[in-house]
Amino acid sequence: MLNPGLLQTPSYAESLIRAAYPDNESSDIGRRVQMRLHRQKLATRERRPTRMAALLDEQILHRIVGSPAIMAQQLKHLADIGTRDNVESEWCPSLRVSRSVTLQARSPSSTSTRARKQARTIGRLRRQLHR
Repeated sequence: MLNPGLLQTPSYAESLIRAAYPDNESSDIGRRVQMRLHRQKLATRERRPTRMAALLDEQILHRIVGSPAIMAQQLKHLADIGTRDNVESEWCPSLRVSRSVTLQARSPSSTSTRARKQARTIGRLRRQLHR
Protein backbone atom coordinates (compact mmCIF):
# COMPACT_ATOMS: atom_id res chain seq x y z
CA MET A 1 0.00 0.00 0.00
CA LEU A 2 1.16 3.52 -0.76
CA ASN A 3 0.51 6.83 0.90
CA PRO A 4 -2.68 8.34 -0.64
CA GLY A 5 -2.07 11.09 -3.22
CA LEU A 6 -3.93 13.69 -1.18
CA LEU A 7 -1.39 13.23 1.62
CA GLN A 8 1.79 13.20 -0.47
CA THR A 9 4.53 15.82 -0.54
CA PRO A 10 5.72 17.00 -3.98
CA SER A 11 9.01 15.05 -3.71
CA TYR A 12 7.27 11.85 -2.58
CA ALA A 13 4.70 12.17 -5.38
CA GLU A 14 7.41 12.82 -7.96
CA SER A 15 9.38 9.75 -6.85
CA LEU A 16 6.29 7.54 -7.13
CA ILE A 17 5.28 8.95 -10.52
CA ARG A 18 8.83 8.58 -11.91
CA ALA A 19 8.83 4.93 -10.78
CA ALA A 20 5.40 4.29 -12.32
CA TYR A 21 6.16 6.11 -15.60
CA PRO A 22 9.92 5.74 -16.14
CA ASP A 23 9.72 6.55 -19.86
CA ASN A 24 7.77 9.79 -19.46
CA GLU A 25 9.41 13.16 -19.96
CA SER A 26 10.12 15.39 -16.98
CA SER A 27 7.47 17.86 -18.14
CA ASP A 28 4.78 15.14 -18.03
CA ILE A 29 5.91 14.01 -14.59
CA GLY A 30 5.87 17.63 -13.39
CA ARG A 31 2.34 18.05 -14.78
CA ARG A 32 1.17 14.94 -12.92
CA VAL A 33 2.71 16.18 -9.66
CA GLN A 34 1.07 19.61 -10.10
CA MET A 35 -2.34 17.98 -10.72
CA ARG A 36 -1.95 16.01 -7.47
CA LEU A 37 -0.97 19.15 -5.53
CA HIS A 38 -3.92 21.04 -7.01
CA ARG A 39 -6.31 18.38 -5.66
CA GLN A 40 -4.64 18.63 -2.24
CA LYS A 41 -5.54 22.31 -2.04
CA LEU A 42 -9.18 21.31 -1.55
CA ALA A 43 -8.25 19.89 1.86
CA THR A 44 -5.67 22.49 2.84
CA ARG A 45 -7.33 25.73 1.76
CA GLU A 46 -8.16 28.30 4.44
CA ARG A 47 -11.85 28.78 3.61
CA ARG A 48 -14.13 25.74 3.92
CA PRO A 49 -11.55 22.99 3.41
CA THR A 50 -12.88 19.64 2.28
CA ARG A 51 -13.16 17.07 5.05
CA MET A 52 -11.26 13.89 4.40
CA ALA A 53 -10.58 10.61 6.11
CA ALA A 54 -7.72 8.24 5.38
CA LEU A 55 -7.03 4.69 6.50
CA LEU A 56 -3.26 4.30 6.31
CA ASP A 57 -1.32 1.05 6.30
CA GLU A 58 1.55 1.09 8.79
CA GLN A 59 3.87 -0.25 6.08
CA ILE A 60 3.98 3.16 4.39
CA LEU A 61 6.02 4.27 7.39
CA HIS A 62 8.63 1.61 6.64
CA ARG A 63 8.80 1.67 2.83
CA ILE A 64 11.44 4.12 1.61
CA VAL A 65 10.22 6.09 -1.40
CA GLY A 66 12.81 8.23 -3.16
CA SER A 67 15.36 8.71 -0.39
CA PRO A 68 15.56 8.92 3.40
CA ALA A 69 15.34 12.73 3.14
CA ILE A 70 12.15 12.50 1.07
CA MET A 71 10.70 10.04 3.59
CA ALA A 72 11.57 12.30 6.53
CA GLN A 73 9.79 15.19 4.78
CA GLN A 74 6.81 12.93 3.98
CA LEU A 75 6.49 11.68 7.57
CA LYS A 76 6.61 15.23 8.92
CA HIS A 77 3.92 16.18 6.39
CA LEU A 78 1.71 13.29 7.57
CA ALA A 79 2.10 14.44 11.16
CA ASP A 80 1.35 18.05 10.21
CA ILE A 81 -1.71 17.33 8.09
CA GLY A 82 -3.00 14.98 10.78
CA THR A 83 -3.35 18.00 13.07
CA ARG A 84 -5.89 19.68 10.78
CA ASP A 85 -9.47 19.71 12.04
CA ASN A 86 -10.81 18.59 8.64
CA VAL A 87 -8.50 15.56 8.31
CA GLU A 88 -9.06 12.26 10.09
CA SER A 89 -6.44 9.56 9.76
CA GLU A 90 -6.38 6.09 11.22
CA TRP A 91 -3.44 3.73 11.09
CA CYS A 92 -3.96 0.08 10.27
CA PRO A 93 -1.23 -2.03 11.92
CA SER A 94 0.53 -4.48 9.64
CA LEU A 95 1.16 -8.10 10.45
CA ARG A 96 4.88 -7.82 9.68
CA VAL A 97 6.68 -4.88 11.21
CA SER A 98 10.04 -3.51 10.16
CA ARG A 99 11.85 -0.94 12.28
CA SER A 100 13.61 0.74 9.34
CA VAL A 101 12.04 4.16 9.94
CA THR A 102 12.11 5.89 13.31
CA LEU A 103 9.87 8.82 14.12
CA GLN A 104 11.23 11.35 16.54
CA ALA A 105 8.87 13.44 18.60
CA ARG A 106 10.29 16.65 19.96
CA SER A 107 8.82 18.60 22.79
CA PRO A 108 7.08 21.57 21.22
CA SER A 109 8.95 24.78 21.95
CA SER A 110 5.76 26.78 21.80
CA THR A 111 2.56 26.09 23.65
CA SER A 112 0.43 26.49 20.54
CA THR A 113 -2.48 24.12 20.07
CA ARG A 114 -1.12 23.05 16.68
CA ALA A 115 2.29 22.17 18.13
CA ARG A 116 0.72 20.17 20.96
CA LYS A 117 -1.57 18.34 18.54
CA GLN A 118 1.38 17.57 16.24
CA ALA A 119 3.39 16.20 19.18
CA ARG A 120 0.44 13.99 20.19
CA THR A 121 0.05 12.76 16.60
CA ILE A 122 3.74 11.86 16.34
CA GLY A 123 3.59 10.19 19.75
CA ARG A 124 0.56 8.14 18.67
CA LEU A 125 2.37 7.09 15.48
CA ARG A 126 5.41 6.03 17.51
CA ARG A 127 3.27 3.99 19.92
CA GLN A 128 1.48 2.28 17.03
CA LEU A 129 4.82 1.46 15.42
CA HIS A 130 6.19 -0.20 18.53
CA ARG A 131 3.20 -2.34 19.49
